[in-house]
Order: sequence, then structure tokens, then C-alpha cells
Amino acid sequence: MSLRLISVASVVVLLSSIPLALEAQTREPIDFLGVVPPKDDDYRKADSALKDYLVKALRTTRPGVTMDYKKFDSYGEEIRNVTDRREGAYLARMTPYAYVTAWMLGADFDVLATYESKATGNTTYHSYFVVNRRSFGEGERNLDTLRDYVKRLSNTKRPVFIYHDQFSTSSYFLPALWLRRQLIFDMPASIGGLTAIEARYNTEGSSTDSVQAVARGEADLAAVWDGTKQKFAASPDVWFIPLPDPLPNDLLVCTNRLNPDTKKAVTDAIAAMKKNAINIGIGDFTSWTQIQDALDARQALANLRQLATAPPAPVVVDIDAPSEELKDALRKAVRLSYPEFVLFDSDFHETWDMKWTLQVIHKDEAVELITEMNGTGVKDLTQRFPVSYLNVQGDLTTRIMALIHTRMHRVRYVWPYQELAPTILGDVDFTVAKGTQVRVERIMWTDPQRNDFTRGGSFLGTIVDADFYKFQLKRDEFQAAAQGKLDFHSPLSNVAYRAILERPTYETTTSKVGTAALLVLLIAAAAGAAFDLRRKRSSPPDQTERIPSLDQECLALARGTHAPWLRPLNDADMLWCDRPKIEEKIEELKTRHLVSIAAFGTQGYGTKWAIAAKLPFVNGFITPSAEMSSYRNLVIDPAKVGDTVRLGALLRLLIDQSLLSTFVGRPIEWDALNGLVSRAIGGNGGAARDAALKPGDEVIVARASEHFGQVIEDGLQNPSLFPATWSVSVRDEHIVASAVVTLPAELEVGREKERIRTLSLEFGVPPEALSRASNSGQLRCWLLGTILKVSVVEANGGPSLRMRFGPLAVLTEDAAGFDV
Repeated sequence: MSLRLISVASVVVLLSSIPLALEAQTREPIDFLGVVPPKDDDYRKADSALKDYLVKALRTTRPGVTMDYKKFDSYGEEIRNVTDRREGAYLARMTPYAYVTAWMLGADFDVLATYESKATGNTTYHSYFVVNRRSFGEGERNLDTLRDYVKRLSNTKRPVFIYHDQFSTSSYFLPALWLRRQLIFDMPASIGGLTAIEARYNTEGSSTDSVQAVARGEADLAAVWDGTKQKFAASPDVWFIPLPDPLPNDLLVCTNRLNPDTKKAVTDAIAAMKKNAINIGIGDFTSWTQIQDALDARQALANLRQLATAPPAPVVVDIDAPSEELKDALRKAVRLSYPEFVLFDSDFHETWDMKWTLQVIHKDEAVELITEMNGTGVKDLTQRFPVSYLNVQGDLTTRIMALIHTRMHRVRYVWPYQELAPTILGDVDFTVAKGTQVRVERIMWTDPQRNDFTRGGSFLGTIVDADFYKFQLKRDEFQAAAQGKLDFHSPLSNVAYRAILERPTYETTTSKVGTAALLVLLIAAAAGAAFDLRRKRSSPPDQTERIPSLDQECLALARGTHAPWLRPLNDADMLWCDRPKIEEKIEELKTRHLVSIAAFGTQGYGTKWAIAAKLPFVNGFITPSAEMSSYRNLVIDPAKVGDTVRLGALLRLLIDQSLLSTFVGRPIEWDALNGLVSRAIGGNGGAARDAALKPGDEVIVARASEHFGQVIEDGLQNPSLFPATWSVSVRDEHIVASAVVTLPAELEVGREKERIRTLSLEFGVPPEALSRASNSGQLRCWLLGTILKVSVVEANGGPSLRMRFGPLAVLTEDAAGFDV
């Protein structure tokens, strides 16, 4: 009887747990992130009001959504949270500059909305300098007069610029940019053409406190936004001088891991606020509006991104060559590389940063380009490049430009707006591995425009973290270089740090395998010849000894996918190509000695000799022979060749020489492993997809994951060519094509060994490539492109590997078959 009761009770418990399990499956927790300044609780109240409104609005369509408000004391903490997050959905209210900072550091998010301001009645606002009326006088209130005012004060003291938040767009970032342009820096004393001020960080204050400090004469300069300005509109103690650039109001952003249906529900709820006249009514916040409906805010945000990414100073290049004609080629290469490089002018610049020298090494259009760095401890970073060319005018410059983009080391400055770790923005086309040491130099500007500075010593900095967006260096090494201080993160300081990023040399997996295979074949041939002299021919080796490796099998499958494009390309095959990048790729292949220069356009006459001798070999002897013939190469001027011909030649070269990555739109490791098993048991591998391997077996998952990781690494350096059916949409004013690939089993990716079941592929679509997109927003095409970024995101109910491609060309769906 007791056993029966226990059984009934177990059933009851089991049935009662089903609703709880279903509820747990549908729950969707979202963190709502916001920053609350020490003296302004209105931000917390407005954040909470928006959060409560969204939860209520989503109740019918997304009942599982819950939101937990997480308050930060500073925007630096919020930036770190959204940048370093690896899991969990969030919405975040951010100032525009905090958003731009996180965006530049690689945060994976989208802007959903901005708010309408009570102070301005718009989605944008302005920044204003604040000065003391008595001290400033009754003259014209404009930026020219302000510059003269600050310089006049500096004759007797260091004027004080006060600010309350390093991530305030109106109170710090925008005024700091203006002050730097006027050569006004936070430094101990004026020197050369620089004017010294004191930048005072009032960590416990607000913009209101800054205005009051200027009114009392405790500070000479501050900057505020419209809302603070309105509080002091009738003040007899201060003047306000506007800065010209409009700024977007605070932004509502969401992680790209947010469920797409939930994201749509949030944007619909935001749209309903304006439609139904629903107001927050707290502080400066009236109502929120979708970002696509706020053109002024979008344009202001785009302008802010441009301001934030501007380099602090270009690299000044001195040139030398034995003739004026060769110097002209160097001059043009420098000018075409502006603003990264500028030409050294001895009458203007104080010194140069790099020197490019051309030396003639052969009378027939062959020179050596030597690049040297200026500084201490950099002699080992000198580079030498042999360059052959068709003519000096045009072609030599083109080849030098290709070297700049593919093989030359780069100089980059530490970004001064990141206080947590010395950070170099990843705006170079190569990666620097974690643990790499780079040469860093500390300098003190005397006149940035004239490249005039004092050297403060150099040291080896260690890369502690690196990704597509940034390189971070060890903080302690900078502290030692500055004698115990940390001065790498002050944009108003005249102290700057610059690093020399040494470009690594890449060798593809394919070329490594090919080299190793060639050596093995040569050794085997020699051994076979010796062995043949001593004994009769042996029986054929066992069939299983000739089974290829997984690398070779994947390469064979990829070549089978690419093979249809070995034929000549027609105009109808091509939807779009990026001709400059096609030319850069061709030049890169030449400089890497993966293709002869003759293959893409030279002319010449000569004699070709072929000589052989009678040598013992496995099957007998090689018969001696000799041959002489004349040859002539076809003359090709790339500028006179159409895009189709040029792209077709590149495609055939990449496929023929196995220079494409083996990523063909999906992992082919399972097909390859099945093919190898089929061969091992006596099959021919033709029915690889139907073989009996279980893709979810842990041994198979581990081997497939390991190899797929190598494929991704290869795809970051070498182009991929594959077909897909893409969904076309507009995202942040850009046309984006995306495709989701479901895998037959899980794969482990990244250092964290996260398990994924889908791939999310995407690339930016040039408008010219949309001619064959369907009315449903789909585009069926082949993509030739290089992987730009790989990240794990939450999509389709689980982790997905997002792969962003930089397109080189888009080809039609039916030109070479379409099997996706």
C-alpha cells in the first residue's frame, strides 16, 4: 500500500513540475543598464520608468521577458560591462560618447532609440564653453575670441579647465578635441607653440558645479550642455560660447545576442510611445523615438564617430632615391596614403618618423625599397623589399602601395580615451598575437602639427589582449616608463605613446602542407632510387597507406566546390567587384612570391633551356635530353583591362594554386571524415555524406572542431569563395546580407570552447550587387571575401558563430551551379 502511495505521489510531483519547466524555458531575463551621476537621481528614475514601460508593453507578445535594473556609478564601468560581456541579454542607456567608445572597443550591439529632450525639444543638443564674465570681458563671444582669451590668461598663470565626467560628450570629449586643435594642452608650462592649461577632474561634481566654479572664479573654463545652460540663462556671472557640432541625445542600445523577436517587440514599443503620446516626464527625458526616425541624431552620431576615430598625428615620411623620377614614385605613394602618412618637409617638420629609400638593384626595372624607423632600439625593424615594375610612372607607385598594405610595419598611437588599459585601436589589416612585445615610445609634444616633440624613452610593451577591434598592452609597463605615473589616458595632455606594430608573416595551411609534401616526395624519390639499385620492385603498398589526411580531404572537397570557376569569367557572371581590392590582392600575391609578375602583365624575350640526365629511379632510368625554345610574354596594362577579365584571372589563380581558404559556406569536416572512413573500409569516398559516422560523437566533435578552428584562422588571411541564400536588410543605414547555416552536430569554438549549432554569416552588400535580389529580400549569389570578425552570439535560441566577411566580389547564383 505504501509503495502505491509513493508511486501516486511521484506522478503528482512529476506533473506539477511540468508547468515550472515550461516557465523556465520561456523566461527571458534582460539586464537594463544605466549610469546615475552622484548628484542627479533623475537618471535612475527615468531609466526605471522606461524599463517598466517596456516590460508592460512586452507582456502580451513576450510574456517571459523580465528586466533587472543595474545601475553604474560611471560610464567607464558601463563601457567595460558591455565590451567584456560574453553572455546574457541587455539593454543599455548610454551617452553618445560612451557608446562610441564601447563601439570602437568591439562591443557587439545595435542602437535602437534616442530620446526627445525637454531642454532642446529635439533628439540632439549642443555643447557650450563657460567663461567668467568679468574675466572674459564684453567682447565678441565666439571661439576665436575664446582661444585668444585662454592664451592671454596663460601669460600669467595656467588657466583651469574643470570637468566632471571623462565620458561626458558635451563637458569633456568635444571641448577636449577643440582645445587640442588650438594647441592647448594640460601640461606644466607653455612650450613652443603649445599653451598650457590645468585640466581639473571634479569626480564628485556635476555640470552645474562646474558652472558655479567658473562663476566664483575657481576655474576659468568649463563646458556644459543645453540643459545646464538653461539653468544659468539669467546669470550675471558667466557667458556661454557654443561649439558648432550637434550631438545626439542619450541612446538606447541592445546586445546583438537579444532574441530577434524580443528586439522587434522593443522597437515596436518604442514606436508606440510617440504614436500614443506616452511621456517619461522625468528630468530632461520626455519620450523615446526609434533611431531610424531620428535623422538629426543619426547624422550627429555619425559625425561623432568620425571625430573619435581621427588619428592624433600622421606618420611623417622622409624619402630618398637616386633619381627624381624614382623620388616622384615615392612621393605619390606617400600622398595616396594620406592621412596615415604625410611627406616630410624640412622647412616645416622638425623630424621624420619613417624613411623610405629606393635603391636600384638591376638596370631593368628592379629596385629595393628600404623602410627605417626613427627612434631608439628600432634598427631591427628595418625592412627591405625587392620591387620589379613595368614603368616608374604609375606602376612603381602601385607596387609600393601594395607593399604598404600587405607587408609594411605600422606606427599607431595609444588611444587616450581608454583609462583601464593602454589600448591601440585595431585599424590595421593584420593581427598581433597575444604575448607579442612591441616597441613603444613615450613622447612629449612641442608642436604636433610640425612633428616637433621631445623623446621620453622607449620600452617593450606586451600585448595582453588582442581582437579585431583593439590591442591592449600591459598597464604596469607604462607606469614604469612614466616613473610611477599613469599618463597614457589623458587626451588633453601633450604626452603621447606610440607603438610600432610589426606585421607578422603569414603562411597558409595549404602552403605549409604543400611545402612539407614536396620535401617528403623529394626524400622519397631519392630513397626510392637507392632502393631500386639494390632489390627488385616490391609489391604495391597496402591501400590504406594512401589514405589522405583530413587537411588534404577538406582541400579536395573545397577544390571541387570552387572548380566551376576555373573557366573564363563572363560579364553576366559578376554582380559586383571591388576593383582596388582585387588589384591589392594581386599585388600581395606577387610580393609573397605566390605568383610571378609575368602572370599578370610583363613582356620579354628569352631562351628557355630544359636539361635532363640519365639517373637511376624506381622504374628504371631517366633519359637525358636538352631543349631550347624562345618565349614571349603577353603585355597587359591592368588599367586597360576590365573588371571581369581581372577578377577571372585572379579567381583561376586562387583556385589553381589552392590559395583560397577551405571554408565553403559551411563546415565540411564531417563530409571529409566520412570520406576518409569510406576509403579506409574499401570505398571510393564518393558517398561521403551518406557514410555512417555519427556527427555528434564526442571524438568526431573534437576533431572537427579542431580542424574548423584552423579553417577560420586561414579564412582571416585568405579569401573564401562559396554560395549562399542571403536575407537582405538595412542595419544602421547599411545594407547587410545574412545567412544562417544549421550544423548537423555541435562544434566547439574559441578559447572558451563554446558549443554552437549554427553559423550566422553576413557581409555588407554594395548596392550594385542587388540587381538580382528577389522581391522577398533574398539574394542568391556566390561571395568572394575574407573573414573580418568571428564572434559567438545568441541567435535562434542558442549560441551561434557569427562570421562577418569583407567582400571582394559578388557572383551570380547560376554561373557555376548552386548547391546550398
